[in-house]
Amino acid sequence: MLTNTEGGKEYIKDRKWDKEINLDKVEHISNGVVIDTFDNNSENYILKDSDLNDKNYKNIVYVGSIRKVNNIGLLLDAAKIIKNKGINNIRFLIYGSGDETEILKKRCETEHIDNVIFKGRVEKNSSHLY
Repeated sequence: MLTNTEGGKEYIKDRKWDKEINLDKVEHISNGVVIDTFDNNSENYILKDSDLNDKNYKNIVYVGSIRKVNNIGLLLDAAKIIKNKGINNIRFLIYGSGDETEILKKRCETEHIDNVIFKGRVEKNSSHLY
């Protein structure tokens, strides 16, 4: 059994599941970052984006894959509600790519959701946006 949480064995023991789960087969694999690499990338691979720095807007930012499983359509629903309420100083910046990108862009066009900006793919080493 794999867990991405430290203390997984203790969690299993606390719930008395250790009678059903062999603790010798429980392993922790971190899905975190390597701090030295993250710090280096933050200093050397900065993605400058004027939309992020525009003080006229409050930005809601998504960074990740644009695929059905991540339900980015829900963000478009929220953007549409905000737009329909006449709130003009909030926008959604979507960084990433995937097989849903064109479908969602078309939806924005068809439904006149103009407070969403698709920013495209960000290289993994560009860990610091500003």
